[in-house]
Amino acid sequence: MTELFRCVVPAEWGSEILSDGLRGIRYGSPAVHIDVVLRSDPATPEAFLKRLKNRGVAAQDAKAVTVSGASTRLWKRDYERGTGPGESGDWVHEEFVFLPQGDAYWVLMFQSVSAAPKPVPAGAEAWIRFLAGFRRG
Repeated sequence: MTELFRCVVPAEWGSEILSDGLRGIRYGSPAVHIDVVLRSDPATPEAFLKRLKNRGVAAQDAKAVTVSGASTRLWKRDYERGTGPGESGDWVHEEFVFLPQGDAYWVLMFQSVSAAPKPVPAGAEAWIRFLAGFRRG
């Protein structure tokens, strides 16, 4: 998979191949990570975003970014992940960038989980460096 792209992540971050039929890699830890996934299902990034909305929390169009020489959009969403009825859970901050790749597309996803919402999520600086250094193969 890594021959299809190059990226920069903190040296102390681990990596693992994603399962569940996804073609991708996760860098980081369960609390703060970046996923790099090559998708063709759903067929488009728009359908991917619609699927997120159908699961409860829509991603919001945040800003224009340039990644791997391509102009694209960065999408964000924040939500509380409950542990059960009436219980407080963790706060999840996610950001998504999509890049075309033939008949498929890359989903670059940053996720930071914390006990309370934060103005700047843990790992945000690593995500910015990752986007600046990501290159499709």
